[in-house]
Parts: sequence; C-alpha cells; structure tokens
Amino acid sequence: MKSKETIIRKRIQTKKVKRDQLTKNALITITSLFIVFIISFIFILISKGISAFFVFDNFSLMNFLFGNYYNPSSLAFSSGFMIINTLWISFLSLLIAVPVSVLTALFIVKIIPKAFKSTFVIVISILAAIPSVIYGAFGMFIINGIISAIFNVPPGVAISVVVTLSFMIMPTITILSISSLEGVDRKLQESSIALGATKIQTSIHITLRSASKGILVAILLGLGRAIGEATAVSMVASQSSYGPTFSLFGFTTLITATMLQGFQEVASGSLEQSSMFAMASLLLVTILIVFSGMKILEIKIDLENRSKKAYKKIKQKKFIKKKVEEQSVKALTKKEFKEFSKEILYERRLIEEKEHWELSHEIATIKLHNSYYGNKNKRATKFKNKRTLLGNLFIVSFSMIGILILLSIVSFLFFGGFKVLNFKYLSTSGIFTIIDGQQVYGLATPLFGTLLTIIIALTLSLSIGLLIAITTSIYIKKNTKFSYFISLMVQVLTGIPSLIYGIIGTIIFVPLFSNNFIHLNSFSAAFTISLFVLPTILKTTQEGFDSIPSSQKDASLALGGTNWITTKKVLLKQALPSIISSAVVAIGMIIADSAIFITIYGSISQSSASEWIKSGGTTLASEIYKLTRQEVILWEYVKAIGIVIVFLILLFSTIANFIKTTKYTEAIILFVGIIIMFFGIFEAIFSIFIIGIVIVIFAIIFLNLFKRIDQKFNIIEKIKIRYFSYMGGI
Repeated sequence: MKSKETIIRKRIQTKKVKRDQLTKNALITITSLFIVFIISFIFILISKGISAFFVFDNFSLMNFLFGNYYNPSSLAFSSGFMIINTLWISFLSLLIAVPVSVLTALFIVKIIPKAFKSTFVIVISILAAIPSVIYGAFGMFIINGIISAIFNVPPGVAISVVVTLSFMIMPTITILSISSLEGVDRKLQESSIALGATKIQTSIHITLRSASKGILVAILLGLGRAIGEATAVSMVASQSSYGPTFSLFGFTTLITATMLQGFQEVASGSLEQSSMFAMASLLLVTILIVFSGMKILEIKIDLENRSKKAYKKIKQKKFIKKKVEEQSVKALTKKEFKEFSKEILYERRLIEEKEHWELSHEIATIKLHNSYYGNKNKRATKFKNKRTLLGNLFIVSFSMIGILILLSIVSFLFFGGFKVLNFKYLSTSGIFTIIDGQQVYGLATPLFGTLLTIIIALTLSLSIGLLIAITTSIYIKKNTKFSYFISLMVQVLTGIPSLIYGIIGTIIFVPLFSNNFIHLNSFSAAFTISLFVLPTILKTTQEGFDSIPSSQKDASLALGGTNWITTKKVLLKQALPSIISSAVVAIGMIIADSAIFITIYGSISQSSASEWIKSGGTTLASEIYKLTRQEVILWEYVKAIGIVIVFLILLFSTIANFIKTTKYTEAIILFVGIIIMFFGIFEAIFSIFIIGIVIVIFAIIFLNLFKRIDQKFNIIEKIKIRYFSYMGGI
C-alpha cells in the first residue's frame, strides 16, 4: 500500500499541474485576444483608407500610388513617392546610427569601468527620452546651419533630415543593444580569451554575434522610429511637392510629416481627411512588407534555426554516403548526385589546402632564423596588445559621438532655457504670460497630464507585455508557426509610427472614453500610447527571458516546480534588469511623444488638472510642439520645457538604476522626494518643493557618498558599539 505522505505529495503535484495548465490556458487566451485586437484595428484602418477610393470619384488609386505630385488645394493626393522618400531617408539614417550605437553599447558593456557604467546608461536614457520636437528644434537651428555652411545649400535639405533622424534613433538602439550584450554568456567570452583571442576579437566575433538577435530587435525599433517620425521631420525639412527625391542636397517630403501637418486641420468626412486615412493605410502596408522581410532575416540568423538546418544537412550527407556504399552512384537522384559531387570537391579542396599549408609551413620553418622562435611569444603578445589598443580606440572614438550629441543638445537647451524657468512658471496651471499677443501656459497642467499618462500607460503596457512575454517564452514552443506569427505581429507594432497610433486612438478610444456617459478623454491617449510602447517592453522582456541559461529552468522543473513557479521564482528575478530597461525606455517614449497627443487632442492647453482628466490636452512634449508652430517662436520657453523633460528622465533613470543595482533604500528615498516635489508644484507651495529637491539631491548624491565613506571607515558600526557600551555602562 502507498503511504499517506506519497498520496499527499501526488495530490499536491496534481494540483500544481492543474493550476499550471489553467495559467497556460489563461495566458494563451490573453495573447490570442491581443492578436485579434491588433488584427482588428489594422483591418479597420486599412478598410477606412480603401473606402475613400470608392466614395470619391476624383480620388484615383493609380494616381495615389504612382503619381509624383501632392497638393491638396489642387486635389492632387499622390503619396507613393513619399513612401519611397521615407524608406530612403530611414535607410540612410540607419547606416549612420547602427555602427555608432552598437559600438557605443559595446564600449559601455566591455570597456569602461563598472563605476562609470551606470552614468553612461543614464546619459543614453536621457538621450532616448528627449522629445522629437527638441531634436527637431536642434536640427532646425544647429544641423541646418552647419549643413548650409559646409555645403552652401539652403536649410531643410534631405541630408539635414538624415542626420537629425540618425541622432534620434541612436539612443534607442544603444540602450537596447546594451541589454542584449549584457545577456551574453560569460563562459563563451572567457573560453575565447583562454584560446588566445584578444578582448577586442572576443567582443566583435563572440559577444556581438551572440547578441545579434537582440541587436537586430534594437535596429528594428530604431527603424520603426525613423520611418514613423513626423514632428522632427516637419520642423527640419523644407517640404517638396514633387518626388521621389534621392538627392541628399535637395528638398524632400516624408509621408508622416505630411500627415501630421494636415490631420488636425482637415474637416471630418472630407476628401483630404480620406486621403490621410489612405496615407496611413499605405504606410501600414509598407511597414508590414518591410518588417515581414526583417522577420525572415531574423529567422535565418537565429542560432537554433541554423543548428537545425546544419543537423538536417549532415543527416542528408550521411544518407547519401550510405546509399552510395550500399548501392552505387547511379542509384542517386539528380539532387542527391549534385550534393554528393559538391561534397567530393570540398573534400579534395581540403586535402589540397592541407598539403599546401604543410609545404608552406615547412619552407617557412627552414627560412626563419632560430632567434625568431625565442622572441615569438613576446612578439605575439605585443601584437595582440597593439590590436586591442587600436580596437579600443576605434570603439571609444565612435562612442564619443553619442556623448558629444548629448552635450550639444543639453547646451542648446540650457543656453536661454534657464532664463525663464522658475517656480512660478512650473506651478502655474492656466495662462502664465502673454508675449507679442501670444499666450504662454504654465507647466503644472502639462506636467500633470504627462505623469498621469505615464502611470496609466506604463501599468497597462507592463502588465500586458509581461504576460505575453511569459506566454511566448515559456508556454509556447519556439520555431512554431504560432510563435513566428506572434513575433511578426510584435514587429509590425514596433514599426507602426506613433502618428498612426494617434489616428487609431481617434477611431477606437476617443468614442469609448468621451461620450454621453463617460467623460475621461485623458484615458484615450493613455490607452493609445500604452499600445505604442507595448512592443518595446514585450521584445526587451522576451530577450531577457531568452538570455537566461536553460539549465536554470531545467533545474527548477526537475525539483518539482511547474512552469509558472519557475517563471515567478527563477526567470522573473533573472530578467528584472531587462524589464527595468524596457520600462525606462517606455517612460522615455511616453514623455517624448507628441504625435499621439496632437492627433487626439490637437493643441488644447487646459487650465486645470480636472479639465485635463475630462478632455485631455497638451503634455510637456506637445506643449513644445504648440509653441514651435506659433508665428513668433518663443524659444526660451521651448528650451525651458526641454530642461524639465531632461530632469524628469534623469530622475526616472536614477530610480531604475537604483532598483537594478539593489539599492532599494536610495530608490525609496528618491521616490518620496519626487512625490513631495510634485506635490509642491501642483499645490504651488515653494517650501514643499524645496524640501522635495533637497531629498532628491540627498538620495542621488549624499546618501551614496555617505555609504562609501562608511564602507571605508565603518562609522555606523563604531557609533553602534559606543552606544551599546554606553547603555551597558548605565
């Protein structure tokens, strides 16, 4: 008879298995519903775009796709050439951004001391979160000016747009590449160095190759941002009505910039609005094609896939060899005979190369002087050190470009921005001042709207993103049609511009949250932007799960843990740095985006937080865009808002870094300081604001400094000893 303990154990295990199965079913259901939702909104948007060709007689599909002139006032709506311009400019931007970004990530992960690593990561996070309107302003003044001076061309030419876009996508690619490079197994790198490779050779041939899948994801996100950028392009480029334009020194027109400028100004149901939906549909179809191609490339470079193909090829060769031995060459089919011939030729070439190498080696040995062998090791070491130094210098020189960009942009913001930035401007909810007949609103309400959107959007996107990442990484078998389809959907979402998300938000979420029963239009943008940042969180989290050695998962399962228990207690802890990195990037994207808010709310500036919750309005980024579209641009206020955004990103990045490095005390104190500081701004109480600032500075600088001093001199321990000895004496 079975003992009572065995029966209890079996019952517990059965319950665990049932719970795990229920969890699996629930997660797969959530993932499937999400995919259905994505397909639905893609279908809705494309159907809206196609319907325009049937509703309006003077709206021709052939002219729309293959015409070369766009002018709504002349009823000319050709847009195919804009797609060509967009892809061409995006491709050129990637050519500049990818090498700089990947080498910068390699520099941060492999070369700089650990003490400076977190500082560099925060710097890159700030760059990633700077709004596109700031990049647009920087490109409009600085890059246009430099290009015009060097090449003697008018401002707004294509090369200015390329440089601006490459600056914008560098930080996104860099921060996600850092996460991928950190996930590479150290044993592979240590084995390479042990076999005699230099550190630079290991970094390029082992580390970069192992992280290639994650780097490709980062490049895809960068490509998505380049294709979808509207705000900065509309500010930098001098738009041309004709196209396509391949000249770097000619004017160009990108489809997203055209859509952003026209979407809020057109009448509902008009031909021009229908043309905007048609443009959005065309861009969406283009993204589907481009990212499907990128997905095929990702499948081809996948190590597991390649190993399966290699194994299949070896098996095929063995089968052919056996067939020849047992029967004859005549028994082979044409395809098998071709493969057999290739193998024979390959073997012959190997024999010839081996003979040639042996002969060359023998001749070299005779000719070389004996003294060479005494110095061989020294020369080899010297050569390796020289190559490592040159490689490091090469990587450092590329990575410094990112730092120079940050210094340039921060200098651009601070020069003139601090002049108008004060507590009154920060804490004013309505109109702050009127200059040249133009109203300047205070930052309290846009700041409130930005923070509210971050809280709602990040909660939604992190929750859904984590659940789907767990489903795809743990519960769904890899290299299946379903897993490939989910991955393709995520990549398509990655490439969809924020402007199209804004259009989707106006179609789906605005009617849902702003009607006769519900007056919470602020949720429209929050839900829309959660969809926008979801692919970034999902892909980065998946990469974090995939980088965990399978031995850890297998060990947990062998000890009786289910997939869900293994995920909770093993995988989530290991993937925490990737999850935090994705959250920081997502916060940056939310703060930096303006296209979604402009598309949904226009340029409405609300006078109170309650009005913002009911109707929505400008955020910090869209407030900048609003200021730059006025007749007289008040650059001091534009720069002042830019400084506030940089400061916000610095705070959020520091909290994330504290959590990643398990400095929970500093993270809690900093979080409390931020809450007090914001409370002081929203209630317009200067003393509370100052208290918050003091706590923030203490958490970032002095607490860390005190901990380092304490580690060296054991101050707290000495105080404790004196206290207890004093109490004992009493």
